Amino acid sequence: MNKVSLIALFPLFIAFHATAQTYHPDFECSRVSPSNSIAHLLCDDSDSAKQELIFDQTYYALRQQVGRAGWQSLKKEVIEDQKSNAQCLQGAPDTNGRQDVDPTCFQNETEKLTEKYKQRLSGPALEEANRPIDEHIALQKRLAELGFLPSNTKIDGVYGSSVRQAIETWQRVNNRPLVNGFISDDDAGILNGNGNNEDRQINNELNSSNISGYKTDTSTKKADLSPFHIIFLLILIIFGIIFLYIYMLPTIFAVKRGNENIGMVAFINLLLGWTLFGWCVALFMAGTMQRKEK
Repeated sequence: MNKVSLIALFPLFIAFHATAQTYHPDFECSRVSPSNSIAHLLCDDSDSAKQELIFDQTYYALRQQVGRAGWQSLKKEVIEDQKSNAQCLQGAPDTNGRQDVDPTCFQNETEKLTEKYKQRLSGPALEEANRPIDEHIALQKRLAELGFLPSNTKIDGVYGSSVRQAIETWQRVNNRPLVNGFISDDDAGILNGNGNNEDRQINNELNSSNISGYKTDTSTKKADLSPFHIIFLLILIIFGIIFLYIYMLPTIFAVKRGNENIGMVAFINLLLGWTLFGWCVALFMAGTMQRKEK
């Protein structure tokens, strides 16, 4: 099956995957505090976990966009905004301090918060946030299959720091125009379809090395000439022409003067012109030898 067929069938795979998918939060449920009502909801209710994953994906896209300098302020803002989930608590706490949570209320509040943060995204970050969570899960799984993520990585569709590093490595290996840790729509299309022999060779190298320190060797990869390369080649050609003109200047001078021994001048020019002495001798002969009579 060729790449075009694989890409064409990918949306069908996503749709099938979505119908059979059970969602889990991006944390370990076994470590949840007995009194954390929201966390227990996410561990027990797949739909609530899915909505939380969608928010988390948007949050981590914004986190990547603002950069390390804005992480702390963004985290504080999210903690403050998520206090609105308190209105979804129902009834009195049990002996563990845990309360029931209305799943529909939680999902609606989380969706509102997701849209709020999505408004601040742009470019590839916004393309990420607009992508269904099931496709993010499939893309993250694809990165693991290609060796850019450890095989034991938890596949949840949320791109934390380690996943961002893996995305940047994949972008460098595949000579993507932007190495920014975001999976743009164009990146997603290529990531879904790159299963050729060259990729498998790269994967073997990645599996035997540390991905975070992986250095891309592009010497064997074919790439189109960039404008910089074209300009550089033109400069080399121009300098080559100038050098050739200067090198053959004695012969050219002899031809223009119509010297009798043009052949001798050309012979010395070609044979010894690469030395300063030989070039000067040829130029001297071209300027002093008698001209042909007309």
